[in-house]
Parts: sequence; C-alpha cells; structure tokens
Amino acid sequence: MAAGKQRRARTGVGATHSIFVRLTAFALLISMVPVLLISGLSLRRMEAMTAQRLGESYAWLMEEYLGNVEERLAQYDASLLDLSRNTTILDALTSDAGDAYTRGRTISTEVYKSVAMENHQEIRGCIVYSMDSPAYGSSATALTETELDMWRLSGWREGQTWFFGESWDGRGTLSLVYPINDVDVDALTSRQVGLIRLEIYMDRLFERRSDGEYQVAVFAGNGRCLYASDERAVPLLEGLADERADSDGERFDVGAYTALAAPMEDYGLSVVCLFDGGELARERNAAQRLTYLVTIALAAVIVAVSYLYFRHFSRRVDALVQKFRIAAKGDLSPKPPIAGGDEIAMLDRQFGQMLTEMDDMNRRTLAQQSEIREEQFRNLQLQINPHFLYNTLETISAIGAVHGAFQVCDLCQRLGDIFRYSLGKNEGRYTAVANEIRQTQNYIFIQQVRYRFEAEYSIEVDAEKVYMLRFLLQPIVENAVLHGLAHRVEPGTLSVRVWRRDGDLMIRIADNGAGMTPERLEAMRARLLGVRGESKGIGIWNIGQRIRLTHGAPYGVEVESQPGQGSAFTLRLPYITEDDLANEEV
Repeated sequence: MAAGKQRRARTGVGATHSIFVRLTAFALLISMVPVLLISGLSLRRMEAMTAQRLGESYAWLMEEYLGNVEERLAQYDASLLDLSRNTTILDALTSDAGDAYTRGRTISTEVYKSVAMENHQEIRGCIVYSMDSPAYGSSATALTETELDMWRLSGWREGQTWFFGESWDGRGTLSLVYPINDVDVDALTSRQVGLIRLEIYMDRLFERRSDGEYQVAVFAGNGRCLYASDERAVPLLEGLADERADSDGERFDVGAYTALAAPMEDYGLSVVCLFDGGELARERNAAQRLTYLVTIALAAVIVAVSYLYFRHFSRRVDALVQKFRIAAKGDLSPKPPIAGGDEIAMLDRQFGQMLTEMDDMNRRTLAQQSEIREEQFRNLQLQINPHFLYNTLETISAIGAVHGAFQVCDLCQRLGDIFRYSLGKNEGRYTAVANEIRQTQNYIFIQQVRYRFEAEYSIEVDAEKVYMLRFLLQPIVENAVLHGLAHRVEPGTLSVRVWRRDGDLMIRIADNGAGMTPERLEAMRARLLGVRGESKGIGIWNIGQRIRLTHGAPYGVEVESQPGQGSAFTLRLPYITEDDLANEEV
C-alpha cells in the first residue's frame, strides 16, 4: 500500500514536470517564431545596410579622389586660358621687335608668373611654341614639324587638347595643349600664332592623399596603364578598364578586390579604384555573430520566463507574443503597455521603445530619401556647361555685330558677364562691392530693354576696397523691377545707394513702382525675420537668412513700402575691408 502511494506520488511529480516542459516548449515555440523571423529579417537588413554603407563609402572616396584630380586639372586649364589671353605673350608672338631670345625671355617670365611651376611638384614643364616669329627661352621655343611628329607618335591629333607621353626617367606624363590665337576684332578674324603645352607627371597628379584605404590605377583609351599605386593590381585589371569604363561607379569584383571604375572623358582616361574585397565579408560575419548572439540571448530569456511564470502570466505572454507578430507584419505603431514590473513588462517596454525608434528611423529615412531625390533633381537641372553658354552668347553677339544689331551685342555681353559672375568657381564667399554693383548694373541693363525705367546710382564708399557677401543685390533688384516698376504705365525710377553709417555698410534699393499692400508688407517683414511662410519671396527670405547666419542678428534687411508709391529695401552689413578678410576678422 505504501509502495502504491509512492508510485502515485512519483507519477504526479513526473506529470507535473512533463506539463511544465510541454508548456515551456509550447511557449518557446510560439514566441521564438516571430523572434527568429525578425532576427532573420534584421540579419538580411543589416547585411544589405552594410553592403550599402560600404558601397556608399567607396563611392564617396572615389568621388572625393576624382574631384581633387579634376579640380587641379581645371586650375591648370584656367592657367592655360589666362596664358592664351596674355597680351604680353601675344605681342611677343606677333611682333618682330627685338631678337628671338629677348622675346623668349619675355614669354618665359609670363609663363612663370601664371603657372608658378616652381611651386608644383607635379608639373614637369610648360612651354609656349611660336608659329610665326621665333622665340627661344626656358619656357619658349619655335614649333617644328619634328616636334609635331613626336606629338603624333604619342597619340596627339590636330586640334586635340591632350596626349600622353613619358619623361626621360620613364615616368608617365599628361600634356595639355592650348592654342594661342590672334583675334582681329574689327575684321572678325582669328589666326593661330602659337601653342601652349603644359606637361604634368601622372604619378603626382593621381597620387593618393591618404594611404591604406584603396589602390588606384589609371588607363588610357587603348587600355595601356599610365599609373598604378600598386603595380601588383595591374595584371588583374588588364582588359577590364575599357569594359567597365562606362559603368561610372558600378562595383565589380577583381580578384581579392572590389573595384569601381569611372571615365574621365575630357582627357581620354579611365580611373579604377580598388578596395579590399574582404572587408564586406568581415562586416557580414560580424553582423551574423551579433544577430546570433542577440537571438540566443532573447531565446534564453523567453525560456526562463516561460518556465518560471507561465501559469501566472500566460495572458501577458500571449499579449507580448501578439505584439511580436504585429511588428513582424510591419505595424510599428505604439500599443498599450503590459502592466507589471517584472521581466515581461520590462521586455514589453524595451520592445515598444525599439519599435518607436524603428518607426522614427523609418520616417527620417523616408524624409531624407525624399530630400536627396529633390536635391539630385535640382543638381541635374543645374548641370549645364558654362563654356557652352559663353560660346553660344559669343556666337549670338558675333551674328548681331555682322547685322548691325549692336544692342544684341550689348545684351549678350551683359548676360555673359552675369553667367561668369554666377557660375565662377574661383570666386570666394565675399566679393568687392564694385563687383556686386557691376553685376546689378548688368541685370538692370537687360531689364531696361524689356521695361522702361531709369536707374540712378550713388556710391559713397570705395567700392573696390569694401567687401560684402555675394549675390545679395540682384534678387532685391529683380523684386523691384518685376513686382514694382513692371506694373507702371509711365517709366519709373530705380535708385541704388551705397554709403557708410555708424561703422556699417548701408545699401538702399528703392523704386517708385506699384508698392505693397500692408498685408503683403507684413508678410514680407515676417519672412525677413526668419519666418519661411508661403513660397513667395523666397529670394528675399534667403537674403535675410544669409546675412543673419553670417553676421548676426544686428544685421539684415529692412523694407518700407506704400501702395502706389513704391518700395525700398535697406541692407545693413558690416563694413569689411581687405585687411579684415586677410586677418579673418569677418
């Protein structure tokens, strides 16, 4: 009888243990399914984000590298353009005065002034070749057919602005060729009197500014390697440079490297950057290990909570599992918290916080992607070759001069000056007041052709020696013309006054046009104080923002207006001189 009681007791203990094991296993099964699902999705997402992040990092490094190279080449092109327009060099090439060596010394002096070869380790030399009057010097010589034949052997074609060569010590070089033309403005003719050849060392031009991040190889159009930071990578890239040159940023694998190729079409080059291909695998392994550790830790917590508290908190566990399921379906909205102060409630709160952060992150990501797309679209709109605009305006001006339409010539000249001022890459943040006034005069001249009004100028400071932020006046003048003077029946007057008051620079632009209603005037003043409001007046809003962000609250724009009597905008700016800019006291 006692033995039977012992058997029943052992059977009850075993049954109880079996129930707990089953309940724990069941709870683990229910809870781990969404956890594993989220973990798997998170792992895939982390791997994708890792690959995207590395790709963006590679693209950014390559973009920065190519940007530095192209910036230096643009500076050299600008120097050659200045040399081709240098009147001293042009006179030496077209004049028979003096001997050839005197002319050569004159040309060499101007070359050293413009190119400053002693300060550039990547410049091998710069030579001006004369085609009519011979000139001989350290940077000047006569162009011979033998020299042209050597250029042609290096791949140069008539009219081409570049070709490749080698120095005496076997270093690859890039030669930039620029013509020197003698232009007869009266006869509208031009003849070539010389050539400029700037020879640049390829290894210096394409030298990396940082070590260990990536390798670089540069190929010519025929597939010949012109420069490589690591010669061991060249055999891997043979035959791939031309094939991948048009991919422009597309990643592809080359041996143990991840490569990005981009063309430099203006110089017939293909640039390939090689990154360590094992970095992506290491990042993926790290993400996998982290995901596995997080999943295992979460599973252990669920097993412990289910085993110890399943009978008492089954409903709360079911509620938590339900939250997991909802989140796995993509619903990250906040849910009512599970009451209590134990691990289940804590897990619920942490999970809710994670969902909130994920939801906020998704919203920010979508907003950022929208802004990036909008910015990319604006950048595409702005991608126009300024040289195309200048050449087109010069063509229109020449046609106008031939037909006697000199007003067209004036308009083209003024519009070209505006484009050069607006698109100039070498301009700084500040400019002389005289430059800003000239820009404004060009704009007013063009608008006077369309609208009838007079312009008055009163400049009471030394405009060549006082500086201000660029692009402040034209939007205000445009507002005065289009919204004020354009609505007058009779010709109006636009006045521009610049003076100094209490140590500040004051600029007033006034018109006697249509003026503004009190409501519109208040809205304009609110925008000038930083309230963006509706889209109208965004140019005036930008001016106020720029002045306040750069110089502080005491400075900005004030506006006065009366309906039917006109408007006046007064800019208050700090009085900045060349010494202030040199001493960084702005």
